[in-house]
Amino acid sequence: MIVIESADCKQCNEMTTQSFTNPVLSRSVNSNCIAMKINRSSKEYAMIDSIYSTNNSMAILFLEYDGTLLQKFTASSTSYMAYVDQLNKALTKKEHPDTEFKELVKDYNSGKREFELLYKLVKKKAEAGLEHDLLTEEMLSLAPQDSATSLTFIQFLAEQAPVFDSKVYQYMYKNSQNFRDAWFMMSQQKRTNINNRMVSKSRAKAVKEKNRIYAERVANMFAGTYTEKIVARKVHDRVMIDYFRGVKDTANFLVGSVRYYDQYLMTISLDSVQHIDSIRKSEIPQRTLTPPPDAARMETAVMAYVSGTGPVPTGIFIPIAQNYTNELNSGSWTIYTFTHDPVYTAKALAWAKRANEFSENPAVMDTYARLLYRTGNKKEAIVWEDKAVQYTKARKIPASEYEEIVNKMRAGKDPIDEY
Repeated sequence: MIVIESADCKQCNEMTTQSFTNPVLSRSVNSNCIAMKINRSSKEYAMIDSIYSTNNSMAILFLEYDGTLLQKFTASSTSYMAYVDQLNKALTKKEHPDTEFKELVKDYNSGKREFELLYKLVKKKAEAGLEHDLLTEEMLSLAPQDSATSLTFIQFLAEQAPVFDSKVYQYMYKNSQNFRDAWFMMSQQKRTNINNRMVSKSRAKAVKEKNRIYAERVANMFAGTYTEKIVARKVHDRVMIDYFRGVKDTANFLVGSVRYYDQYLMTISLDSVQHIDSIRKSEIPQRTLTPPPDAARMETAVMAYVSGTGPVPTGIFIPIAQNYTNELNSGSWTIYTFTHDPVYTAKALAWAKRANEFSENPAVMDTYARLLYRTGNKKEAIVWEDKAVQYTKARKIPASEYEEIVNKMRAGKDPIDEY
């Protein structure tokens, strides 16, 4: 069992650590696993990510002795049962291995190159969450000539979320009418998920190569999937500021962030969002708002949705206001960690304040408190950091990081953290 720590969510790491202190989970892990924990700065992480595609999110990998991935969990939970459930799934797969997958890998490694073999192997790797972009291109080179007219095959290629302008991407669009027919036969949720994965992988390629021109093309491609001009501009600008952050282009990142958050988020009316949420909630049958008996599974589904690794979970209402809170907090926290410039700090402070107005969240309270402290409003900073501590403890989540910060605030220390 390999636990990959989150790079930017200490609370997620604390939640996981706290869950693993449970004696039931601890005994289950010790009885069945060799456990290790790694962080993203280690050389081991780069190797693991290249094979198992953790995409910079927190992850727990359950591997066979030969490296075969049994189960991957890309979320965190306060419930130890969520992790027990993941371990049990891994053990079930170990007891009932996918022999077809192993045979396909064995055949491939022995030099066999047939379209059907590679097609099945791509499908198996996709299901297992393993990296398979190069394998998909190799499969495509062996595809029958009439495959380009097969809507099912085009859908299969799209489901692999190919990198923008790759051979697979170009093949999908060879016949634009065929692609549109295949694309719109899939559900909107599936299309959105594919688009998000394509953009994430393509943006990562742009960052790795430090290729701004390619990043602009990716941003334009993604923006082109939206019909409303303001939404298209927003997604374009979001891709670009993420690119600037990735390549550590501080000047363009800061300027782009101010424009993005001020134009697209600070202009949103809190009352209008709450009104929309009220209507959405009233339209959902009351019976679907009752969580199922297995609360651990529900929490796991919600955490996966919030972290961007899962669909909207059924049986629970998630307000739009929460999305605005998370996005504003992301901008505020990034500015806080990027610069001490008073102009940008003031902007981040305003964003964090608005984030707290949309919905209550201890991470947002913490961001706002730190920005208040940095700008000299130390009394109010302590009040908000105390709120973060109490709110976190009320949810039965460890609050040690927030407690450490508020103690430093009370002692008048400066700096209170590494940023």
